[in-house]
Amino acid sequence: MQRLLASGTLALVTGLALAGCAAEVPTGTVTLQVSEFAADHGSDSVEIALSVGGEEVELVELGEGDGRVIEDVPLGWLKIDALDYCSGEAELTAGAPAMSLVISAEGCTFGD
Repeated sequence: MQRLLASGTLALVTGLALAGCAAEVPTGTVTLQVSEFAADHGSDSVEIALSVGGEEVELVELGEGDGRVIEDVPLGWLKIDALDYCSGEAELTAGAPAMSLVISAEGCTFGD
């Protein structure tokens, strides 16, 4: 009887743990990199805003040589706006959960 009770308790705990994992919301990742600014940029840094569905989720400031990986970005229509420099948009989905921005002297390159 004790063995049956212990087995049932273990199954219940395992089931609850798995249910918690199944409820996890998928998110995406954004990689930002500044290698060099264009000569006419006029500043030693740039503010970069990330928004999903029109709602800002992150604001970072990067200088030349800086980079940042931002995880747990909600899936949906993502806009990366390097304020006063460039901007780009793409949809983050479970099948394509990554987007990147590289700023160089030649301009901005967006990728996945």
